[in-house]
Amino acid sequence: MNTVLITNKDIAHGRKRLAKALNKARNQPNDPEACTVYSSLEAVLVHRHVRIKNLLSLVLREEKEGQWFAYIILKKVPDGLPDTIGTKSDARLSNKREAFRVGCAMVNDIYQSEKSGKKPVFTFETPSFIYGNEMVFTAY
Repeated sequence: MNTVLITNKDIAHGRKRLAKALNKARNQPNDPEACTVYSSLEAVLVHRHVRIKNLLSLVLREEKEGQWFAYIILKKVPDGLPDTIGTKSDARLSNKREAFRVGCAMVNDIYQSEKSGKKPVFTFETPSFIYGNEMVFTAY
């Protein structure tokens, strides 16, 4: 999991972006077959908390020159779980506009999935095994 420093200023600007993204999602035709696909460990861990009413902000950040990312900040998650989901670290979004487009698509996926009532799909692939009564994921 990556650690990203997101400031209160980022969150404040991101609230306005989130409002725009939600408005776009509401104006899309409803897709009765929509379901969210989670492909990162962070998303798998917090998927139960990824709900429209629990979205706080859509933050866009340039982490390296010419490499942008979109992050959705969640309002409430249990202690110890990440409060952010976002684009993959290898997404290579080249500018802020592209990051906003991808962020809007993420919000739309969440919105459409919630409206359709379909269960999420998990595509996060990592070696895992059962040890006692716990599932252990390996990472490298």
